[in-house]
Amino acid sequence: MLTGIAAGASLCGGGYIMIIRRASLAAALPVTTANDTRYFLNAVRCTPGVVEATNGHLAVRMTDRAPFADGDFPIVPGTESHAAPVLIPAEAVTSALKAMPKKSTLAILQTAFVGKAGEAVTLTTTDLQARQTITIDTADRTFPDFARVTPKMATDTTVDCLSVKLGVEVLETLLKALKASQTGQRQPTVTLTLTLPAAPKDEANHKRVTEDALIAEWRGEDIDGFAVMMPCRM
Repeated sequence: MLTGIAAGASLCGGGYIMIIRRASLAAALPVTTANDTRYFLNAVRCTPGVVEATNGHLAVRMTDRAPFADGDFPIVPGTESHAAPVLIPAEAVTSALKAMPKKSTLAILQTAFVGKAGEAVTLTTTDLQARQTITIDTADRTFPDFARVTPKMATDTTVDCLSVKLGVEVLETLLKALKASQTGQRQPTVTLTLTLPAAPKDEANHKRVTEDALIAEWRGEDIDGFAVMMPCRM
């Protein structure tokens, strides 16, 4: 249920309000899908400082390392603190993103906050001239446990773990190449392989491996693709 309200802004009083950055919502929105009857696949899950989303194939989590302090956001009078997890439908996220300025000298205007007005949970944005308040349907709060689909990391000494750092431009270029090579309706799947530095000479295969790299391979209807991505050097 979406309800838009335009009004002036007033300063927030005390109490914790869940403030969400525009960048977190914008990053999570593409990882939702309307092509499924499961509600949580067409919504993002917000908890204090964290936004999560999944489309059933990819799951993302955005964590705010420097959340805004209480009272930073100009909010709707009568809105109370709300810090419980909430699923915000993609439609509401899209509407909130459109209402927020893409650029502003006031960083707080590039955020939205989740509050509670009576029994209703709301998502509010403002540009200091007008505000938009969206009422969120909280009937369905089911969302996958992110920890269950996340592999154990290197902090667990019983699990071998490898990390690769890639530039965003490298990934964007790879996606452009993959999409451009698609000639039919069937979307190709991509296989990622990480090669590691080996001995100066691999006698069994009569080749030398001198650098680690991430290899991407995909098979389309007419074209096969192969790419090598060099990890960033720190």
